[in-house]
Amino acid sequence: MVVPLLTFTDSDQRSVMRFLSCEVVEPAGIYGRMRTQYGDLCVPLQQVYEWTRKGQGGFAFVEDALRPGQGHCVVTNENIASVEALVRKNKRITVVEIAIISNVSVGSAHNMSMMAQRG
Repeated sequence: MVVPLLTFTDSDQRSVMRFLSCEVVEPAGIYGRMRTQYGDLCVPLQQVYEWTRKGQGGFAFVEDALRPGQGHCVVTNENIASVEALVRKNKRITVVEIAIISNVSVGSAHNMSMMAQRG
């Protein structure tokens, strides 16, 4: 008896495709097996063909790789401590000033200042 999966991610589906393509299962067979498990939320057949082709070319598609324009993580414990020190030094400092001094975006500066306040 097959029990469909109720919660899963794209990475889960990519992992299944990678595993089955290593087992030399054709994309249509991979799609059929995935459709049984994931139901209507299964990726389209065309996507299975594309990911399988990329996987056979040596592309590791389980996790997204960094690409130009993708944000890098600047909210680190060190940066949060730095923001906390700035706020302790000057309680009236603005988020924009924190962003300029820390060389991060205003959004990241805001997030770090909120984390610093929580302690």
